[in-house]
Amino acid sequence: MTTARRVIFDIARSWFPVHFHPLVCLLRATSGTGSLESSFVAAGDESWQRCSAYVYHYFLQLPTFTQVIPMAARTGIGALYEAMIDAKLYTGGVMYRNVRAIHLPGRSLLPRHSSSRLLSTVAEPNNSVVIEWEHEHSGWRVMLELLQDYLKQSEVPQGSTRACASAVPPRGTEITLGLEDLGMESKEDEELVMDALDLVRTIIHGNSVLMTELMVE
Repeated sequence: MTTARRVIFDIARSWFPVHFHPLVCLLRATSGTGSLESSFVAAGDESWQRCSAYVYHYFLQLPTFTQVIPMAARTGIGALYEAMIDAKLYTGGVMYRNVRAIHLPGRSLLPRHSSSRLLSTVAEPNNSVVIEWEHEHSGWRVMLELLQDYLKQSEVPQGSTRACASAVPPRGTEITLGLEDLGMESKEDEELVMDALDLVRTIIHGNSVLMTELMVE
């Protein structure tokens, strides 16, 4: 991958999964299987298989995980995140760390006091902040959780309410966040689901090896 192309991917990756669409669409385009209506390469084409394998493994081991943290989650006695001030650290000398271990969407565990990088500028104290954790995880598992949440929506009776996953737990315990707790981009669920399914289609197209690996993942 060229340096210029790497920069484009790094920017999209650094905002995933808060901005879900850009990275997924870039990976879809890089897989090189053509449009939804037709494929311009044969299923056994060697160059296409290399592209698909690269996309699969890139998404399998993303080095960062991004989330939006509201003011309420980083202030007060029950704060889940704390600011660390150091002139040598990141934008404005501020970074945030989690005071409890966090089960993130996609079944990965973010250890307590993990390192982060501030992506947003804090113009007002009450504004939310966007941070990027230094945390390796599988984008495929995050995508699977997105699809599972979409299917569950039709199973929830009208009038029922979902317990807030980000509610303050007893001190010292781990917490679990769902996709809705991350501050993901406001976008129609159907569009996000179509993006996810389209990427899966391009990866498994005529490739039984990647299909098996993806199903196991």
